[in-house]
Amino acid sequence: MAALQRVATESLNHGRCVSISKFAEGMNCKVFLLGMEDGFEAIAKLPTAAAGPRYYLTSSEVATMDFLRSELSIPVPRVYVWNPFTSVDRNPVGAEYIIMEKVEGVQLADCWGDLTGKETLKIMKQLASIEAQFFERPLSQYGSIYYKTSLNAPEHRSDKLYADDTLNNDQNSRWCIGPSANSAWWYQERANMNIERGPCKPHHPDTMTNASGRTSANYVKAVSARERAWASRFARPQEHSFLTFKSGRLVDPSELLVLLDQYDALIVPLMAHEPPRSIIRHPDLRLLNIFVHPESKDIVGIIDWQETDAQPLSLHSGFPFLANDQREMLSNAFVAPPVPDYGSMDEIDKHNAKIEYTRQRAHHLYFVATGKWNPVHFEALRRPFLPILQRLVVHAGRPWAGNNVFLQFAILQASKLWAEMGATGPCPVEFTDEQAARIEKDYEEYNEALEHFEYLRGLVGANEEGWVSNEEYEETMVRNECVRRELALAGDPEDRNEIWRAWPFKDEGDESTWEDCT
Repeated sequence: MAALQRVATESLNHGRCVSISKFAEGMNCKVFLLGMEDGFEAIAKLPTAAAGPRYYLTSSEVATMDFLRSELSIPVPRVYVWNPFTSVDRNPVGAEYIIMEKVEGVQLADCWGDLTGKETLKIMKQLASIEAQFFERPLSQYGSIYYKTSLNAPEHRSDKLYADDTLNNDQNSRWCIGPSANSAWWYQERANMNIERGPCKPHHPDTMTNASGRTSANYVKAVSARERAWASRFARPQEHSFLTFKSGRLVDPSELLVLLDQYDALIVPLMAHEPPRSIIRHPDLRLLNIFVHPESKDIVGIIDWQETDAQPLSLHSGFPFLANDQREMLSNAFVAPPVPDYGSMDEIDKHNAKIEYTRQRAHHLYFVATGKWNPVHFEALRRPFLPILQRLVVHAGRPWAGNNVFLQFAILQASKLWAEMGATGPCPVEFTDEQAARIEKDYEEYNEALEHFEYLRGLVGANEEGWVSNEEYEETMVRNECVRRELALAGDPEDRNEIWRAWPFKDEGDESTWEDCT
C-alpha cells in the first residue's frame, strides 16, 4: 500500500497521499479510497487474482473508459494513472492498478426504492440514450477495446475501430479491437491454452480472422471450440451437482463433448441470419454501478467497465440487470405493472410487494425508453425467442463442473422451436419423448434448487454473488450460523444432518455434521 500511496503522491498533483482505506471489495477487484494532503480524493482499483487476464484486463478497462468518455461523452471516471504490469521492475506497486476519479453523487441503489415513476423513467431514458451509441456505432470486430500501443503484435489488433469507415478518424485511431478481456476466455487452464480469443471479424463462419461472407457464426463457434479444447485436455469425471446439492452420480466429460457437437449443429444455422453487428455493452449494469445526482437524478457516473467486450448484437441485446424480469422467459414489458394494494398488507408483505413492483416498473420503463431512444436495441428486445438463442450460447460457454442440465435444456428448447427461431430445413438434433421428459424434469428440479438457494440467500443477507460488505461481515456470519441451525432444527430428526451438510453458505472444506454442533 505504501508503494501505491507514493504513486498517487507523484501523479495526482495534490500533495502527499496521506490516507488509504478499503472502499469496496468484490470477487474481481479491490477498491481503495485515496486521501490527499489538500483534501482531494481519488479511487484506486486493483483486480484480484481471480479476475481474469491481468495485463489485458487492466489495459482494456482503461482504454474502454477513455473511449467512452472522450469519444462518446459517456459519464465514466477519468483515469489519472495506471499500470497493467505485475513485475516490480516495471511497476513499483507489484500489482496492476488504476487510479481514477472518484465519482460524485449517490449510488442508484441508495435511492432506488424511493424513486417516483417519473424519476425512474428519466433514468431509463438516459440509459437508453447512452446504450444507443453502442448499438448505432458497430465496431469492426469482436473482442475488447485497447490502445494500439498496448498490443504489439499486429495479428492481435484490428486495423480500425469502427465497422463504418466514415466514423474512423485520426482522433480515434489510437484505439483498436484486441483479444477479449472477458474472464470466460481465460478461466483456469484456458489462460495458457492456444485458443482464439479475438479480435474476431464478424464475417467468416469458420475462422476467427478471415473475412468473407456475412455471419456471426464464427464467434459462437469459437465459444464451443474453447470449451471442447479445455474438456479434451483437462476435464475429469465429476459428480453431478448444482450449488451444494450432490447427486452422487459421476458425469464423464464425453457427455459434454456430445452436447457441444449438438450445440454446433444448431448454432450455425440459427446464427446464419443474425446481423453481424459488433457492439460493446456494460457487462454488469446494476444499481451499485450507477451514480446519480441526489436531486435531479441525472446520471453522473457509470463505473466498473472491467471485462467489457464487443459481441454480436443478438448476444449483447437484452434487459440489463437492474431492469431484468427473471420470472418469465418471454417478457411482458409492453404492459405497465399494476400498483399493489399496499393497504391490505402487513409490513413484511408490503415490503416484498414494493420490491417486486419497483423491479417490474423498471423492466417496463426500460422497454419503453429503449423503444423511443434506442430503436436498434428495441427491435432485438421484441424478438420472443432471442433469449433462447442467448441461453444456448451462454450455457455452452460456461465452465464445466459436471452439470449438463442447463445446456441440455437450452438445446432441447432450440430443437423444439427450430422453425420459429428462423432456421430452415429439418432440425439436426432430435430427442425422443422420454429423453425430452427427463431433461425437462431435471431442469425443473434444478430451478427449484435455485429458488431455494435464493430464499436462503435472502435469509442470510448476502447479495446476488454471495458477497457482503466488510462492515456487515461479522453480523452476517452470525446470522448465517443461526439460520443454518434453525433450519436444521426445523427438519425431521432423520433429515437434520443432510440439511446441515447441504448448506450453501459454508467455508470450503467444511465437512461438519449436525452431530458435531449439537
